[in-house]
Amino acid sequence: MINKRNTRMLIGALLVLLTVVTSYLAQNLRKDTATANQAPAVVKEKSNEDSIRNKVATLLSRDGIRLGQALSAADAQTHRQLRIHWRSFSKTDSSPLIKTEQLVSGANLTRTASSVRDGALPRERSFELAPDRLFVTGVDDTDAVRWWRLIVDPRLVRAEVGSSTEMQSEVYYRGDAELVLECPDDPVLKQLRLYRPVWDGQEFRLELIGAVALD
Repeated sequence: MINKRNTRMLIGALLVLLTVVTSYLAQNLRKDTATANQAPAVVKEKSNEDSIRNKVATLLSRDGIRLGQALSAADAQTHRQLRIHWRSFSKTDSSPLIKTEQLVSGANLTRTASSVRDGALPRERSFELAPDRLFVTGVDDTDAVRWWRLIVDPRLVRAEVGSSTEMQSEVYYRGDAELVLECPDDPVLKQLRLYRPVWDGQEFRLELIGAVALD
């Protein structure tokens, strides 16, 4: 009788142990599956950041501009906001609107306000140059680019011209414009530089518009 009782107790203990082990293995399997599902997204994001950096490095190298170590601004607690008055140079001063062929390289950029704001800047998810975009860089005291961002050109005005039967779209630029720029709130950045991407028939080159000091 004692042997039967011991046998039943042993079998019961083994069943409990088997249940615990099965539950443990099932939980680990779910964790491994969740990790496996997340892994491609992490790798893809890192690969995308590397791809963007390579595009930026190639673009800058065409004009002899050095790319330094990128600032990690995504985890920052604050960022800086600047307001800039932009006076474009042109071949004529007779109109507040300037045609593309009337633009002259360079501009007067005057910082009118600067403030520190809460929150981090959003990450760049893509890097696609276009004639209606501006390329903004933040450089350190060695002139190395440590941060960059593509923004829409605030000067652009699209107008429909012509007769009612033959309307066509034309692009103009405001001679005076107000620009709001956000950049990392990091003392390593000494200056922001604005470039206009210009298509030369084969690739984009950078045309310097102007610079604004951050100190």
